[in-house]
Amino acid sequence: MQGSASGLKTCPFKFFHECKDGKPGSVGFFRLFEHMQSTHLKTENRRLSLKEAISKDLDLFMDVAEVLRAGDKWLCGKCMVMHALSRGCKHDNEVVSFAMISGGVEDFIVGIGKPCQVVVDTNPPHPARLGSDVNLLERVFSLPIQTVKSIPPSCRLLFAQVLTGALRKVVASPGSVNNWVQLLLLPSEIRE
Repeated sequence: MQGSASGLKTCPFKFFHECKDGKPGSVGFFRLFEHMQSTHLKTENRRLSLKEAISKDLDLFMDVAEVLRAGDKWLCGKCMVMHALSRGCKHDNEVVSFAMISGGVEDFIVGIGKPCQVVVDTNPPHPARLGSDVNLLERVFSLPIQTVKSIPPSCRLLFAQVLTGALRKVVASPGSVNNWVQLLLLPSEIRE
């Protein structure tokens, strides 16, 4: 769980929407939940972007779930609204409600599955494959490689998701030259 030595919590969405409340709040959970609802879950676009991020980023999922658990709240993944544990969330002809199923923090986010953790490939590549990979590396390094100097605010979430995906591929298979090349060439895929 995110927080300071005194037990004060930080906003789990501190890297989104130019959050200025990423530091521990001194008023407690009420102020934190009020901030989350009024800043990060305020508009449909923000709710959708956070739903997407929570569904793909295990660390973010766990941070949000832990803050919700500690504050006795749950998050409806359908409408991205926080509720007290005893309250249901009404949608058309159904009521979504909180239930302790697994006994873990993932129960506090209802309707969004817990993202899978990346499995690391510990098997080194077969030496016969390295010959073609070396040729690929030679071709890649002979090309001019762009660098990214800045990313417009409206593109930062998408870029972060693409970069995270490329990094996870490298972590999952560190011996794969193709994954390293894709990571290296990621800036060349960006168009202004």
